Amino acid sequence: MASGIGSLVSNILQKSSALDDNVIDDSLQKLEKKTITLKGQICEIIKAEYINFDSYVDSTVNLEQKLTELTAEYRRVSNRIEQELKGRLLKSTDKREELKERLQQIETRIISVETLVSIYQNLESSKADIKAEKFVSAAKKLNDELQKVEGAKCEAKVCRALVHELTKELSRLNLRLQEEWNRAFVWTPRHVHDKTTVDAACNFQLKVHLKAAGAITHLNEVIIAMQMMNDSAKLWPKTVQLFGERLLAILLKPTVLYPELRIVKSQQDHGILVRFERSNEPSDTTKMYKGLETIFSVVKLVMPEDCRAEWVQEVGKLTFVELSDLIIKHRLATSIPKDATQLDEYQTLINRTAEFEKTLVTLGYIGEGCTLLTQYANDVHIHVAAMKCQDILTRARAILMKPIHDTVTVKPQEVLEALAPLCIPVATTMSGEEDANCKGALDGLTFEFPSCQVSKSVVEFRDLLTQILSDCTHCSTFAAVSQLLYSARMAVELFCAVLPCYHGTSIAAIPRAAAVQHNNCMFLAHHLFALGYQFYSRLPEQVNTVSTTFVDQAVAVRQLGQECFTSELKKQSAIILDSLKAVPDLKDVSSPGKGEEVDKCVRHVVLHLTQLSRVYAEVLPAGVHRKSVGILLNLLVTRVVSSTLALEDISSTDCTELSRIVEGVIKSGPSVLLGEVETLNTKICPGWSRLEQLATVLNCGLQDIVNAWDSGSGQLAKDFSAQEIRGLIKALFQNTDRRAAALTKIFKKAIESEP
Repeated sequence: MASGIGSLVSNILQKSSALDDNVIDDSLQKLEKKTITLKGQICEIIKAEYINFDSYVDSTVNLEQKLTELTAEYRRVSNRIEQELKGRLLKSTDKREELKERLQQIETRIISVETLVSIYQNLESSKADIKAEKFVSAAKKLNDELQKVEGAKCEAKVCRALVHELTKELSRLNLRLQEEWNRAFVWTPRHVHDKTTVDAACNFQLKVHLKAAGAITHLNEVIIAMQMMNDSAKLWPKTVQLFGERLLAILLKPTVLYPELRIVKSQQDHGILVRFERSNEPSDTTKMYKGLETIFSVVKLVMPEDCRAEWVQEVGKLTFVELSDLIIKHRLATSIPKDATQLDEYQTLINRTAEFEKTLVTLGYIGEGCTLLTQYANDVHIHVAAMKCQDILTRARAILMKPIHDTVTVKPQEVLEALAPLCIPVATTMSGEEDANCKGALDGLTFEFPSCQVSKSVVEFRDLLTQILSDCTHCSTFAAVSQLLYSARMAVELFCAVLPCYHGTSIAAIPRAAAVQHNNCMFLAHHLFALGYQFYSRLPEQVNTVSTTFVDQAVAVRQLGQECFTSELKKQSAIILDSLKAVPDLKDVSSPGKGEEVDKCVRHVVLHLTQLSRVYAEVLPAGVHRKSVGILLNLLVTRVVSSTLALEDISSTDCTELSRIVEGVIKSGPSVLLGEVETLNTKICPGWSRLEQLATVLNCGLQDIVNAWDSGSGQLAKDFSAQEIRGLIKALFQNTDRRAAALTKIFKKAIESEP
């Protein structure tokens, strides 16, 4: 073929002076046929090797030689035509353009053939490079040829075959690089479950095989090849990520989680071995930092210097955040002192934490501004306060869940002693002139609390709040004081939430429990009103902008107690009213059996009130006891008075029976209060005066009633209206002139008193 092409070109050049258009056309046609034939042979060879996998006759070297000779002949013909025939071709522009187009087509085919040959050569060369462990050269060739074949103008089937072969070779290179990497870094085990034990962690280790001659250079070759394959396989980022995950799971996590283990680094024939060794003495946080520094230094040391900085930076990004969380959660948080007296010991740990982060900065794993661990350690006051807050709420909840019926009697003097800082005589704090001008000065009884029974748990709760405020005086930071104050307020909110819910059944069913709950709330509210002011002068100056009082919560706690006892009184009122419904009215009360029925009802109500009074008297303050029982007694009094006033006709026998019933209620009233008072009054029982005046009216004559009325200014007029007195007179006395005169006198006074 080469000799044929040579004779063709020689003939053309020898007869260049006599060439005409037909000869040129014939020469180009022959040249075009030759290029097409050669291209077809090359495509057939590629198909035979990568598609059909058949053997071929012509050798690759022979085809390359033919391509070289054809390319040279093409260039000589082209140059000769341009140099010797340019003048003649200019005369025929159309012919020249046609020839030029045909030459370009031939040139395109030759370039395509050259591309296919180059791809084939580099593909074969890359296989040899992989075998020779020249991974960088192989990766470069495969990546370049994959881009070339995508732009090559050849048969689609051939292009697909080349792309497939290049992709397959890239996958082989990918696997080979991973194998080389895994030979250099051997993890035991290769995969770690989320839940592991100390015994399992004892077998965790990393072997680095870098002792052989040229091992570092070889590893550098592998790393560069991986980085070159990022566009196709993203091999390097995946490798670094997997390394970071294994480093964290196999070495870093066990070092932090298991104090019984310590890191041991040893030099061996194969390279470096990093493993765990069980220690008899648990390692403290300082030894843990030393072990982590050993691990990070080994990881950096085994890398080639060219990629060492980028390597440690990427490993740091993948591991440090999670590692910091582990150190904070399992080491720093557990090392936080429980009170301020241990802060000096914790300062050593703070300094060692700062040194650890500086070491990581020096190694390049973290940046200069990354101080997560040091920042957490320096906020020790906040963490101490946070732990104390959790402890406070836990203790508060446990206290509030104690039995409510386990009570203790509080005395006024005990409460005054607890509030001693606020109960200072005025003369000790003011001058004589100021004392004289201060009309609203507090005396020693301002903070007095009445004697009563409260739950032991609420006394403990009061002491807990006092201790919290006392601890605030020892805190030096605003954040710590704020957290403790906030925890105290949270504890009070817990009181309002837990007590009614946890003891709700007892409070609703047992009168004594309701009374104790009332006292608990009043006792706590009494101390909350003054609690903040007791310690305000001893708190750090920074908290001047923070509310240290509990006055708002004291109001809520007091309201809680009032609502609780109000519900109890409503329940008892409903019981008494149900008992009184047994006697709908007092009409014909002297009839057989009616009086006995009324007496039975009254005795039942009085007995119930007496029993309830005994319960209340044991628990409630004396004033609250009298007032609450008086309110319930007033239901009976009001019912007797209103039923009597509703009668339109009262016979003499009915009047006698009514008088007996009213006198019985009057005599039973003081006994209901267990003899605390000799006689009742309207402060204790609002309707008591009306009952006494009703008894007087039932036992006196018409003139006595008029005299007691005293033209609307007597005692009777204070308790009854003119309409009520007129109704009683009409019911008690017959229609006579005297009754008419009395009614007229009362009626006139009623008219005069109207606006």
